[in-house]
Amino acid sequence: MDLRESISNQTDVALSMTKLLLSKEARDKNFVYSPLSLHVVLSIVAAGSKGPTLDQLLSFLRSKSTDHLNSFASQLVTVVLSDAYPAGGPRLSFADGVWVQQTLPLLPSFKHLVNTDYKATLASVDFQTKSLSIREATWRENRNVKAGARHGSWSEVRKYINQMRFVNLMFKVLKYPKIGILKLASLRASVNSRIEITMDLRESISNQTDVALSMTKLLLSKEARDKNFVYSPLSLHVVLSIVAAGSKGPTLDQLLSFLRSKSTDHLNSFASQLVTVVLSDAYPAGGPRLSFADGVWVQQTLPLLPSFKHLVNTDYKATLASVDFQTKSLSIREATWRENRNVKAGARHGSWSEVRKYINQMRFVNLMFKVLKYPKIGILKLASLRASVNSRIEITMDLRESISNQTDVALSMTKLLLSKEARDKNFVYSPLSLHVVLSIVAAGSKGPTLDQLLSFLRSKSTDHLNSFASQLVTVVLSDAYPAGGPRLSFADGVWVQQTLPLLPSFKHLVNTDYKATLASVDFQTKAVEVANEVNSWAEKETNGLVKELLPAGSVDSTTRLIFANALYFKGAWNEKFDASITKDHDFHLLDGNSVKVPFMTSKKKQFIRPFDGFKVLGLPYKQGEDKRQFTMYFFLPDAKDGLPALAEKLASESGFLERKLPNHRLEVGDFRIPRFKISFGFEASDVLKELGVVLPFTVGGLTEMVESPVGQNLCVSDIFHKSFIEVNEEGTEAAAATAATIMLRSALSSSKIDFVADHPFLFLIREDLTGTVLFMGQVLDPRAG
Repeated sequence: MDLRESISNQTDVALSMTKLLLSKEARDKNFVYSPLSLHVVLSIVAAGSKGPTLDQLLSFLRSKSTDHLNSFASQLVTVVLSDAYPAGGPRLSFADGVWVQQTLPLLPSFKHLVNTDYKATLASVDFQTKSLSIREATWRENRNVKAGARHGSWSEVRKYINQMRFVNLMFKVLKYPKIGILKLASLRASVNSRIEITMDLRESISNQTDVALSMTKLLLSKEARDKNFVYSPLSLHVVLSIVAAGSKGPTLDQLLSFLRSKSTDHLNSFASQLVTVVLSDAYPAGGPRLSFADGVWVQQTLPLLPSFKHLVNTDYKATLASVDFQTKSLSIREATWRENRNVKAGARHGSWSEVRKYINQMRFVNLMFKVLKYPKIGILKLASLRASVNSRIEITMDLRESISNQTDVALSMTKLLLSKEARDKNFVYSPLSLHVVLSIVAAGSKGPTLDQLLSFLRSKSTDHLNSFASQLVTVVLSDAYPAGGPRLSFADGVWVQQTLPLLPSFKHLVNTDYKATLASVDFQTKAVEVANEVNSWAEKETNGLVKELLPAGSVDSTTRLIFANALYFKGAWNEKFDASITKDHDFHLLDGNSVKVPFMTSKKKQFIRPFDGFKVLGLPYKQGEDKRQFTMYFFLPDAKDGLPALAEKLASESGFLERKLPNHRLEVGDFRIPRFKISFGFEASDVLKELGVVLPFTVGGLTEMVESPVGQNLCVSDIFHKSFIEVNEEGTEAAAATAATIMLRSALSSSKIDFVADHPFLFLIREDLTGTVLFMGQVLDPRAG
């Protein structure tokens, strides 16, 4: 989300700059420039600034801090601007350079920053006597950009920027009074086709996206509320644009307002550019197959206006046909959809009479949709869609938002656990597992209890929680082992007292969204046997790693429901450690003593990112052909006793986790990670109560689970969680299980960097594509299991 937000802010800056350029330098000429390149140069300048200069740059670049700017640059290089040519995509080259007067040594922190985050070439040079030769050598290295500085201009660099120059392929700083003036040197980019997307097109697409999001929001609360769905907002937009092109007066005004367009000219121009720029078939060039077509069928007794006919023919590239709806509606329907092989016939028999009735014997068809009714502004119905795709739809914005919220909840819970149950011991737990169990409890709640759970879980509704769980199971937590990635198993179970039938709606929900195993049992006479059954289930689902999830005596004759969740993970390191060079070294405990433990080591480059007071290491797991990327992160404080302060920072700063993860490899000096194995269990109700989740543990709120008056007296009695993790030279094996028991109760009651984890540290296992945190924990003493 940070990257998306940064790109959105950078786009806003670019649009402001473009607007000014169009009214000044480029007012009467063709022009092209790279706002991204300018943004990066200004970010480097900001990284070397402070006080009012820094404030002004951050305000202009719409960024919170230089950390945000530097993180953005780092992600750009690795995520957006890496060369796509080896994979059959466009050639991409993006480079930064810093040339500094040889008599001026760079600050180590600034040097490290431009070297690591900006991947910049660093050179110490002599501007005072060799400015011209430096100018020529600088630009000679980029074959796509001609030397663009006029002779003698480097003296201006020396004069205004204190003998320091930043170069980013296409731009260089020539003057720097006050906030800085950048001049374009020269650009000759090798591309396969001309740049065709105008700012008008971008604005239209932005407006169309806003309309699509509004429509999607309504669909999610209505037609698609309880089912999977997919639709093409673009297709709907084009159909409505054709309708608008044939409208006038209040009807036209209403359509333009809804489509957020100034005029039909804009809509028509947008459609024309879409067909030629965005939706032309990419398959011949090695990209995706794309087919986008429009059709207009008109009653043969109604001649089209020449202007309208010309418009749909040219701007919309539409097929035009004069037909007889009055006597041949069924054959027209079949012939229409036969032409599109990916979309099955979707109109029910006889529906074309509705077309004739409501839209004055004219029908617009756009591959996936057709106008069936047109009273007032028009009602569009989806016909049918069967799209051929290579992989499933993987990440929605709703899923990203839910995962971000779940991570915030996890960090709050971790902070409290570190100060309570896990204050003086190794621990590991799965915040995801707890989240899912609480979501099932929320799905069976109402009133203040539900409100409290939704507030704690940072969710808008149970629909969002259930949708999140459903997407987790299919997108994030499906087993990656068949594709060469980690083994993953995620399971839910519900055990209910046999005399209490579940409400059909609740039963359907836990069965479909949570993919839960349902069992009807006898708590009243066989409580011990049921507890053993749940424990056996958890042990089986975690591959034998979690035993005795429910402690003796936790299930009795008053228990009515048990919700359980199990998560198992086993991943091999992408680069395994050599066990033959694992050696014992001192590990420093918080009490000042030290113990000998085995440390794994490697001389290979590692994903490490240093910060003020701590470092972060990322060890990726083998991915295979799976698109997901699982990584274990180690948060190591610089100070031997710095773990409590680091834990406080981790949970207190919003977005801390996303901003601090490493994304590129560094050369390592002394690199050591201890082997460790941890098993940790706790009863979570006290932690949850301290975090404000109190009402589920009292009667009256869990009324949406069972079909019985007894439901009024149900409450959560305990939430047991148990986790296990082992980290060694091969990789990681981890598991977690959570169970909530619900009982019946009376209403009364660059230089090489060192990373030596030889003192307490935090760790987590995360799926990086979505940001889902599977496990979190701390190691205080690697010997303790």
